[in-house]
Amino acid sequence: MNRITIFSVLLSFGICFAVCPVFSEETTDDLQMRVLEEENKELKRQVKEKEEASRVFKIKKEASELQEQGNRKVKESSIAEKEELERRWMAKKKRADQLRKNFFYPGVGYFQAGETKKGIISSGLFSLFLLGGIFFQSEANSSLSQAKSSKLLPWEYTKSYSEYESSYRTANLLFILGAITYSFVMYDSFRAAEEETPKTGIKTNVGFAPVQGNSLYSLEGNQAKLSDQSEMNASVLWYLRF
Repeated sequence: MNRITIFSVLLSFGICFAVCPVFSEETTDDLQMRVLEEENKELKRQVKEKEEASRVFKIKKEASELQEQGNRKVKESSIAEKEELERRWMAKKKRADQLRKNFFYPGVGYFQAGETKKGIISSGLFSLFLLGGIFFQSEANSSLSQAKSSKLLPWEYTKSYSEYESSYRTANLLFILGAITYSFVMYDSFRAAEEETPKTGIKTNVGFAPVQGNSLYSLEGNQAKLSDQSEMNASVLWYLRF
């Protein structure tokens, strides 16, 4: 009986020594596999984070370049617009000055301003009335001199004095028509010159640039709006990339 018990104990120890290393080896392999899997997951996470950081940096760089490009275009647009406003202002000022030259002789300002038809009509009428008035005034003076020299001859005096009165009235009528023509040209010229000359506007290197209607056009305000728009476009690009 004792021999059987001892044999059983020895057999159990033998089996244990034979099987335990196998289970121990399997447990170690499982642990190593789990460690490797965790390390692999960590590496993948780090790679993903780096890729995400790289993508974010690229998007930020593109947004910054877009904003810089927008600001550059805004600046170029503002400079070009300012130069265009100055050019228009100078052209309007020049035309206003040309129209005011009608003050010296009707039609001269129209010709210089490029309004040939108005120049021909106004200068032609004024010259016609002026020269006609001078001619008939000369005729009236001549008839009056003849009337004074022929007082002893009633019929000659009456004829000369009648011619004097007729020429005098005609001369006065032509002078009045000439004055009306001159006044109309002055009114039209200075009215157009006042419309051409800007009263308010943007301060430029040569003065105030013109303003349309009652709205004050501001380059600074326009530049700020365009800059805000470029920033908004950059922000939209930022969010769309996600």
